[in-house]
Amino acid sequence: MAYKQKSAEAKRKEIAQLTEDRDAQVEKFFTTPEDMKEYLSFMSKFYTYSPRNSILIQKQFQGAEAVGSFDFWKKKGYSVQKGEKGLKVFVPVRYKTFIREENGKKKSVSVKYATKAEKEAIEKKEIETKDHLTYRVGHVFDVSQTNAKAEDLPKIFPNKWLEGEVANYDEMFQSLNGLAEKMNVEIMEEPHRELGAAKGAYIEYQQLNKDGQMENHKGIELNPRNSELNNIKTIIHELAHAKLHHSSTEHSKNLNHNEKEFQAEMTAYTVCSHFNIDTSDYSLNYLHTYTKDHDQINDKLTLLEEVKDTSYTFITHLEQDISKTKEIEDTLLSNQELQDRFSNVDVIIHGDVHSIGDLSRDDFAKTFTDQYGNNILNHGNIRGKELFEQVAAFNQMNEPWTKHGDSVKMLDTNAKAPQAYIEWSETHLDRRVMNVSDMDKMLAQKNLESLQTIGYDKTRVRMIIPEEKRVEGMDRMDLGDGHYHDLKSHVEETASSLKEFVPDTQEHLKGVYTKEAISNTLHAMYKNDFYNRSSEMGTEEARRDNIRATEDFSVTHHYLSSHDVKNIQQQAQEDYLTHKEEMDAANTTVQLKDSFQQFQEKAWKEKSGELSEDNIVDRMAAENQYTALKLHALKSNALTESSIVRMEKNVRKEMEDTPFTKRVKDTPFEKKTPHQKNSSFSM
Repeated sequence: MAYKQKSAEAKRKEIAQLTEDRDAQVEKFFTTPEDMKEYLSFMSKFYTYSPRNSILIQKQFQGAEAVGSFDFWKKKGYSVQKGEKGLKVFVPVRYKTFIREENGKKKSVSVKYATKAEKEAIEKKEIETKDHLTYRVGHVFDVSQTNAKAEDLPKIFPNKWLEGEVANYDEMFQSLNGLAEKMNVEIMEEPHRELGAAKGAYIEYQQLNKDGQMENHKGIELNPRNSELNNIKTIIHELAHAKLHHSSTEHSKNLNHNEKEFQAEMTAYTVCSHFNIDTSDYSLNYLHTYTKDHDQINDKLTLLEEVKDTSYTFITHLEQDISKTKEIEDTLLSNQELQDRFSNVDVIIHGDVHSIGDLSRDDFAKTFTDQYGNNILNHGNIRGKELFEQVAAFNQMNEPWTKHGDSVKMLDTNAKAPQAYIEWSETHLDRRVMNVSDMDKMLAQKNLESLQTIGYDKTRVRMIIPEEKRVEGMDRMDLGDGHYHDLKSHVEETASSLKEFVPDTQEHLKGVYTKEAISNTLHAMYKNDFYNRSSEMGTEEARRDNIRATEDFSVTHHYLSSHDVKNIQQQAQEDYLTHKEEMDAANTTVQLKDSFQQFQEKAWKEKSGELSEDNIVDRMAAENQYTALKLHALKSNALTESSIVRMEKNVRKEMEDTPFTKRVKDTPFEKKTPHQKNSSFSM
C-alpha cells in the first residue's frame, strides 16, 4: 500500500494530540513525590532530550534505555526490528521567510520559494529575512526495538554511564570542584560557621581584598562530618542553587525558599540517578508546596526545563572528566615500573637526598602517592615525556599534592644554578622549584600582601645546590611581621654560609617594593581600620600593631617618609568618610523607598477597599513611619528634599504602571507576596 502523506490539518491535529498527552503526563508527575522521582530517573537517561520529548518517550515506551532515529541506528550499523512502531517526538523545524510585494500587497514567503533574483538580494542582505521555529512529528526507536545487544551500548553511546556504582568518589569530587571553579564558586571543606546537622550550604558573601575594597564571593560550605558520598550529593545540590538561584538573577528574586529547594533537589536527584548514586534519601517534600501555588502547565514545564538544562550541564561535565580518567587508566604504569624508570634519579624528602632506586617498594609508594591514592608520577603533566623532562615537570607541580602534606622534590642534574623551593608555609605560595631570584621576588610580593593581615605567615625555604647534590634549609621567615624584607638580609642574619647563593643586589625587587605599592598597602590598612573600628571587637590592638609594623617597615627601608605616612592616613580617612556617606545615602534611599511604597499601598487599600478601623490604623502607622524616616534623612543630610521628591514621584509612577491590584507575574514562579533576598541555602 502506497504511503499517503498527511494533510496539514491532520498534522496539526496530531501535534495537538501529542501536546495534550504530554500535558496530562506532566500533571501526573506532579501528583506525588514517587511519580516525580519516576520521571526524573527516566529523564536522567535522556538528559539530551527536552523535557517535552522525554515525557512523550516515557509515556509511549516504559523502560526505554537509549533511543535514536531510524537513520541513527542505520548509521551505527544496526537495524530496527520488523514491525516495531516508532515513538513520536517533537522535531524542531527552523525556517526563514521574507516579505514579497506583489500588486501593492505584501505577503510572507519562505526563503526556499524565493526567485533567483530574490535569493541574490537576500545573500547581499538587501532583503531582510525573519527566523521562525515550528515543530513536526518525528519518530525514534529504543535500543530494544533494534538488533543491537546490551554489550553494544558502550560503542553506540560512549558516554552512557552503565556501571552500578561510582567506585572512586575522589574523581567525582575533583570533577565537581572543577565545575564549581568554572562557576566562580569555591568549595569550602572548612565552613565559615557551625553547620550542625546540615550537610552543606550555598552562600554569597563579601570580603575585603588586598586593596581594601569589598568583593563579592560565592561558596559551598561542606560539613566536616559528611561522608564522601554525602559530600558528592551535597555539592551537586548546592551547585544547583549556585546555577539557578544566585542573587544576581532576576529569576532568583521571584522564587521563595521552598521553590528553590525543590528545584535544587530535583536537579541533584536527576544527576545522582544518572550516575547510579544512592538517591533513597531524596524526599522531594516540597512537591506539594509547589503544586499548590503553581497550577499552570507552563509553570511546571518551565520548572522541568530549567532542571533539565542544569542537569545536562552537570552530567556532561562529569562524564567528560570521568571518560578522560578511564582512557588514562589504560596507559598508567605500575609502582614497580615507575620506580624502575626513575631509579637513577635522586629525590629530596624532608631535606635529605635519596636515590629513588634505593627506596624500598613501600617507601617509594608512600613518597609518591597523592591525596587521591594515585602515584603522582602518572600525572598527566609528567606522564609520556623523556626522563629529564619528567624530572623538570615533577618539580613544577605547583600545589601540595602529597597525602601527608610533605614537600617532595627531585634533584635536577640539568640545572646548574642554585634553586629554591617552599618546604612549608602558613600562607598560599607557589610550590614549584625555581631560581633563587624568583623565590626572593615571590617572597617579597607575599610579604607585602601579608603586611595587610593581622599576624604573620611562618614560612620555611630550602635551597638546592645541584652541582654538589646538596640541600640546605634556611631559618624560618615570618612574612608580614614588619621585619622580613628579602633573602639577602635574612641569610645575613641567620645563615651566612648561604650568602654566596642569594642575589647580591635587589634589582629584581624594584618592581615589588615601590613607593606606590607601599602607599597602597598602607592606605588599604588604614581604610580597613576605619571600617572595623565600629564593627569589630577584640582585634583593635592587633590591627594597630600591624599598622605600626608596616609604618616602621616603610620608613626603615626608605620607601616612605614620616610625612608621607601621615598624608596617606589622612587620605584614607577622607576616602573612608566619603564612601561611608555614599553608602549611608544609598541605604537610606532604599529604606525610605520601601517605607514609602508600604505607605502608598496602605493608602490605596484604605481608599479602594471597605472602610475599616484596621485599614485606617495601618495607613496611619505606615505614614508615621515614613514621615519619621524622611525627617531623619533630611536632618542627617543623607538625602536632599529634591532627591526625596524624585523618589516619591518614581514610586507613584511605578505603582501607576503596575497597579497594586493588578500586578502580573514576571516569571511562572512569582508569588503575590514580596520575597526577601535569601542567598544561603542548606541541605
